[in-house]
Amino acid sequence: MQYTKKEHVIVVRLFKGEELIESVKSVCIKEKISSGRVQAIGAVQRAILGYFDTEEKQYLKFECKGEVVSCMGNIAERDGELVVHAHAVISEKDGTCKGGHVFSAEASATLEIFIESVPGLARTLDKETGLFLLNL
Repeated sequence: MQYTKKEHVIVVRLFKGEELIESVKSVCIKEKISSGRVQAIGAVQRAILGYFDTEEKQYLKFECKGEVVSCMGNIAERDGELVVHAHAVISEKDGTCKGGHVFSAEASATLEIFIESVPGLARTLDKETGLFLLNL
């Protein structure tokens, strides 16, 4: 991983095999960013995405690989721990796309990530959904 800070934005480049969510957390901890937003493009050799079933109140997970067409999310604290909540759309070899919540995404050629600090965001449990949502 390489990264640089440009004013209020951190730009990160991941190399083959490096994992998106853990890398974003690592940079945020090093740079003392407790909340903000994240976006990325690149390619993944393996990603675990998911869809939250609101009736069953659980995630349904699936695997894919390919070009990261879009990835965006936010960073916030939950009970003192940094949480990276990202969604992605990944185009597979035949051009079909899969999208959802990112559980993990391992870079193939590269992942290029932008992290912007937005102080003061936190997550708390929402009793209706059972999810930890932004507490605004």
